[in-house]
Amino acid sequence: MKNTTRYLLIAAIIAIVVAALVFRAKSNSISAPTPTAVATNGGIQSASPTPDPAPPAVGPLTVPSGKIAISVELADAAHVGSFLRPGSQIAVFNTVISKTLGANGLPVKETRVLITKVEVIGIAGYTTAKEVDAVITDATKFLVTLAVTQKEAERLVHGVQSGALYFGLLSGDVQVKPGAGVNDDTIFSGVN
Repeated sequence: MKNTTRYLLIAAIIAIVVAALVFRAKSNSISAPTPTAVATNGGIQSASPTPDPAPPAVGPLTVPSGKIAISVELADAAHVGSFLRPGSQIAVFNTVISKTLGANGLPVKETRVLITKVEVIGIAGYTTAKEVDAVITDATKFLVTLAVTQKEAERLVHGVQSGALYFGLLSGDVQVKPGAGVNDDTIFSGVN
């Protein structure tokens, strides 16, 4: 097994373990209902428990059929600020150092589309927009969980390990297409 493949596999396993730990921590923080008693003419009888007010339950993560859940931690701006919610469709961009040398003889950074369209299925351990609205209040780093194919998972994990990722929130009618991207030498091409 090549070292790169091993590293990708290890990174995927780590991402799954982190997502499971976040889910477990959130699930364990929900308080259990407190039993109550009700006074009646015949004495005191046990009643069904009255639940304490608790944060919304973090339901099990639903991964669409044929997909893998991969979690990525990004800074606020890189994950579209606080606008991202479960159910959002995003494009993933990756900036890496190219093998190509620029006009100045130095290595060139280039940015390309890594994944054209992918669904967000969880944010910070939560799976609904209502839950996310209650907990995401400032510009922080947090895990964003995506539903991806195996090939997309491999590209995403590699992108995390070797480059800098950036998400783009998609409107319903946009079609992101992979292409040559831009680099340090071409970033201003076509700009008036």
